[in-house]
Amino acid sequence: MMTSTATFAPTSPRRQLRKALVTTSLVLGFTLGAPVLTSPTADAHKGHTDATPWQVCRDASLGDSCEWSNEAQDRFIGSCREVQASLLCVRNRPIVPATAHTHGTSTRAGFWYGAAILLGLLGLFRLGTKRSGS
Repeated sequence: MMTSTATFAPTSPRRQLRKALVTTSLVLGFTLGAPVLTSPTADAHKGHTDATPWQVCRDASLGDSCEWSNEAQDRFIGSCREVQASLLCVRNRPIVPATAHTHGTSTRAGFWYGAAILLGLLGLFRLGTKRSGS
């Protein structure tokens, strides 16, 4: 019976670094991409489900300034524009939130961003300790 012993060459430091960078890039991409894709601001252009923007400009003229609030008391500031043969309050300034709290979106994104960086640094540190220990 023949036994074969295969010897494998150790992975080069350059290849290990490339692998660590690819892994870190993938982790950062998925971690930072998920909050952006699931952000509530993605709903900004879905259209109006509220009649208020139409009602605000009912007695106004084209180009008059207008303002209205939603159920959460966020303020929408804009001007009356003609849409489908009637006037609609079209926002031309950023939405003014009722409160300064952003419902955790930026905090959550910041947490995941920090976690991804920490994982990347740990991977590079681990690569460095393997290299110096060899």
